[in-house]
Amino acid sequence: MLNTKLVFLDIDGTLNVSGKSISQPVTNALVQAKKNGHKIFISTGRLNSSISESVKAIPFDGGIFSAGRYLTVEGNIIFDEYMLPKVVQQIQELFKTLNIKQSIETCYGAYVDWYNDKWTISYDEWQQLTQIIGGPERHNIEEYQNKPTYKIVFIVDSEQYANKVADSVNKIATTNNIPNLSTVIFGRMIKDIPLIIGEVSDSTINKGTALLEICKYYNADPQNTIAFGDSMNDAPIIKQAGLGIAMANSELGLFAIADEICDSVKNDGIVSAFKQLNLI
Repeated sequence: MLNTKLVFLDIDGTLNVSGKSISQPVTNALVQAKKNGHKIFISTGRLNSSISESVKAIPFDGGIFSAGRYLTVEGNIIFDEYMLPKVVQQIQELFKTLNIKQSIETCYGAYVDWYNDKWTISYDEWQQLTQIIGGPERHNIEEYQNKPTYKIVFIVDSEQYANKVADSVNKIATTNNIPNLSTVIFGRMIKDIPLIIGEVSDSTINKGTALLEICKYYNADPQNTIAFGDSMNDAPIIKQAGLGIAMANSELGLFAIADEICDSVKNDGIVSAFKQLNLI
């Protein structure tokens, strides 16, 4: 695998504009890179079950799902790790107390407490939001019953409130001696929808550790990897990869971590980057 690159690509904000399908030029670039002998992988915070049909249609060599807690390579599950049940219960109770909308993401799909809620957004905006959070396998939280959980996603209406949530999670971690509990805040993932999305999970398992697991599977040097992303849950893999690339539309914090910056997702930045890197 001396000349083969392992390329890891986030979905929303990297491969496609959030809530939209992957463009044909990006699809063509991915397929051509694979034909040229490179390995291409999804690198997403989403559940495996929430991946859109347009993404599934691309012949990826595997994927990082649930921000590193579920990994597949060539059709095989090589890693599948859950949060501690008592930690999930504490976070769930916190969100109930704060009256925060939540999605508990499990191996059986997402369990949400807004299954039948009415939202002050349009139907099209609702469709985009549910593609990102939970996907088609979305269930009422009353059916959750402590199923094995990868992470907990929350939705609030301001960044200030999201930071309050993060502070509350940190207090739970400190009080209960849970050293690796972390909160990532994504901001507004869909333009014009006034909602902030965040997630709570174990920081010791992330997209960066997932990259190392996949390299181990192939006996590949991590320096021979390339990672693309746009949000702060991509930070660990951007740091870990041999070459970490932030999209021009990335959250500001990612620019300080990345080795390079490529064109924005709206301009099919993956295509120009693949050409510059001689992947296609």
